[in-house]
Amino acid sequence: TEGGDPSLNEREVKRRMEITAGGGTGYNATLRLPYLSTEINTNVPSSIVPWKYSGSEWATTNATLTSDLVNNFVTAAGVPASLFNGEWKLADNNYTFNASAALRGPWTGTAMSTSLLTGGVIPLSQPYNTTPWNYAGAESVTSVPANVVDWVLVELRKPSSGLAANADTSTIIGRKAGFLLSNGNIVNTDGTTPISFTISKQGAAFMVVRHRNHLGLISNSIPSNATGTYSNDFTQLANVYKPTGAPSDPVVLLSGTTGKYGMWAGDANKNGTVNILDVNAIKIAASQSLAGYIQADANLSNSTNITDVNLAKLTAAASGTGSGARPIMIRTNIPDGVYNIE
Repeated sequence: TEGGDPSLNEREVKRRMEITAGGGTGYNATLRLPYLSTEINTNVPSSIVPWKYSGSEWATTNATLTSDLVNNFVTAAGVPASLFNGEWKLADNNYTFNASAALRGPWTGTAMSTSLLTGGVIPLSQPYNTTPWNYAGAESVTSVPANVVDWVLVELRKPSSGLAANADTSTIIGRKAGFLLSNGNIVNTDGTTPISFTISKQGAAFMVVRHRNHLGLISNSIPSNATGTYSNDFTQLANVYKPTGAPSDPVVLLSGTTGKYGMWAGDANKNGTVNILDVNAIKIAASQSLAGYIQADANLSNSTNITDVNLAKLTAAASGTGSGARPIMIRTNIPDGVYNIE
């Protein structure tokens, strides 16, 4: 077994638990896992859940959980007998993500514009509950906090291969919508604390940042630590995964900086690429002087005009894929099937 004290450089209650089934198959049972107050370590008692070691990684259970914070134990009801044998532990499954990123569209040379905020058009509920994100999270606010540029969606992905190229949507082990601030920090809906959410597996994984009209990014593999934190600065080129053979970098160098990068702008049709279809969609919106919280507003200025058109053109032209039969486009580096279009 892995050995529960300590484990894979992750947070955990300092108690090793070996469970052996008493006989029989095909039944479910209830596990009651105890701990002492002195064993809590860096965990938050109300967030402690059971984890099972599979031989290669720790994963949470889908059982119904109840916590007794007075007598210090967690009860997992409906656990299949097939999962009993082996090592279990208790640990907090709420992780903090010290993530930062920049959007090219609203970049002013020193920070990102908050024109959508001052224009009062940022929705009070997260906007990623539609295709292609299909995120059903209930994140919402009564008012949008100060210095917010827009909503973003943060995910953690852990493919069994350990390779970024296999980190598609089926490997998501946790995600949450939060706010991107003008300085690049990604925070919870309180507008201050780093974004945090529960995950279902422990160990090194890939962080993803997605935005509604900029091309999303995935990190290289990054570890967490005993305090339950993942960290990645997506404004640094070395911290962003680049697929083998990609004709362009997954991020673009931002004006007025030396070595600071941002997400490509102009994905007006939300399909993970920027090409002539996006340029045309933005042209139509600009011809109608459309304003507000719309996909065609590539620079997030609360209006559409030639600046948005030019942003999308520059993104597409930077791909270097316009020779022969291949169209001029640039695609996200996130390896989701919907995005792997030629």
